[in-house]
Amino acid sequence: MIFLLTLITDAGVKPLISILGLKYEGIRYFANSVIKSDIFQLNQRREEDRYIHVVVFIAHQYYRLQDNLVIHF
Repeated sequence: MIFLLTLITDAGVKPLISILGLKYEGIRYFANSVIKSDIFQLNQRREEDRYIHVVVFIAHQYYRLQDNLVIHF
């Protein structure tokens, strides 16, 4: 888990997603998993798994916001 935190804080989210080899479908899968889960279900995951899900969810939300801004402006 320390390795994941180092990647997230030192390099940002994008390199972590690249290291994991996630494409759009993978990002969407993880994000939908977070959206459909309850807090209790997320807390039942291992710590490393939780961090991956949350980081990918944040990236997904960022990409959605960016897409919406491009469409509307």
